[in-house]
Amino acid sequence: VALGEKGEVLQKYIRVELGEGIVGWVAREGTAALIKDAYSDFRFDPSWDAKSGFRTSSIICVPMYQKHKLIGTLEVMNKTDNRVFNEEDLDLLNYLADLAAIAIENSSLNENLRKRIMELSLLYDFDKEISSNVNIYQIGNWLLEHCLEGLEAKSGSILLWNEKENCLKMLQAKGMPSDVARTLKISLGEGIAGWVAENKEPLLIQNLDTDPRFQNSKRTNYENNSLISVPLLFQNELIGVLNINNKKDGYSFNRNDLKLTCAISERLAMAIRNANYFEKINISAEENNRAKKLIEKIIPTDTPHIPELSIQANYFPYREVG
Repeated sequence: VALGEKGEVLQKYIRVELGEGIVGWVAREGTAALIKDAYSDFRFDPSWDAKSGFRTSSIICVPMYQKHKLIGTLEVMNKTDNRVFNEEDLDLLNYLADLAAIAIENSSLNENLRKRIMELSLLYDFDKEISSNVNIYQIGNWLLEHCLEGLEAKSGSILLWNEKENCLKMLQAKGMPSDVARTLKISLGEGIAGWVAENKEPLLIQNLDTDPRFQNSKRTNYENNSLISVPLLFQNELIGVLNINNKKDGYSFNRNDLKLTCAISERLAMAIRNANYFEKINISAEENNRAKKLIEKIIPTDTPHIPELSIQANYFPYREVG
């Protein structure tokens, strides 16, 4: 989270590797940094100021630890009235960081437990749904609604691989203009969904604006910030792609969200594969019934009368239909 001037911009765009900039250095070294002039410090990366439009002057950044485990960093910038931070400020921030680390760790444990309970409940309900319903459109609609509710997301889509047209086509979509969903066709390698389909790997993208795969795709007129996209695979056969977009609270999706979506995708791929299989069986059965009725009409019902000779017509197919 980032608050204050340009906080919204920073929160959306900044992703920091260990050792990168002040925050990355503090996280890697596990040591606090008190900097009175950022631009004179070798660790400071001015490119973030250029991207955000913020002008950094003084900084305090401290690591957050819980039981010797790095939780993150806590950083404040630019003391009010053009003052600079001092040792007393550093002591105060270290104290707050200790409290924050405990709170964040406890919150994370609670969130993990809540997500696990929700995952088990959703999968249980989904198994009941697919056991009583073989219509893939209804299954897709049910699952997408419950996925968005569970992940607290604004929009999502289920795309199926169409072998005849060699592209992904929309099965169900929520939070997307209907004209976009109806006409959307995505080739292998095209955009996020095309990349996921081609590589058969899940993606968690916390900021789509910085991802070239999204920039190179067909831009649509609906909101996109963060995204989870996972392949629907059955025994490594591509069935389709499941996309979940935009957390309602404005934050990015996390690893727990990705884990839940991957678990759902396994069940969904199996359900779609089975639904397609049952549909083919039904079609085959209908075709067989039509063929049998046609043959029954061809077989003569009246036979010629010949003394001392019995005549009967019957039909024995080689398999279902001969």
